[in-house]
Amino acid sequence: MASVLAAVLGLLLATSCATFGRPALEVDARARITQEGILAAQSIACDLGGFLADSPGRTGTSTQYQFSGWDLSHEDVLVLNYQGATASDLISVTYQQSGNQLLRYNSATGVTTTIATYVTGFSVEPNPDNVSQAWIQITVSFRYFTATYSLIGVSPI
Repeated sequence: MASVLAAVLGLLLATSCATFGRPALEVDARARITQEGILAAQSIACDLGGFLADSPGRTGTSTQYQFSGWDLSHEDVLVLNYQGATASDLISVTYQQSGNQLLRYNSATGVTTTIATYVTGFSVEPNPDNVSQAWIQITVSFRYFTATYSLIGVSPI
């Protein structure tokens, strides 16, 4: 009798874990995907704000470190160009996927920063509706869930 009750109790415990545990894992997966998408979009939006963020100790005028254009010729790399301290100085910030990470590289500092993880796709091309804009797609996957974020980049100049 005790063995039967223990088996029934074990079955009820397993059922309740499956009933309440699976939705919690799904919420966690969807929250991770959303968080990574927000981080990627925020980083790109900050870089498209018109000026390159100032590094400690680097100062300049309003014409320095200004956005000067982008290169959309590579399907999987976003290249943003900024005017440096002199007219011949060009600073590039690139976004590209490496493995399951979206990386940002700043040519002025030589620093590569991981912007988002769980990235399974990153593409950049001119917007079909307006070729002066960039169409950026970021696909993020975690567990059994996938989300694709489409961003329209508008040049600040």
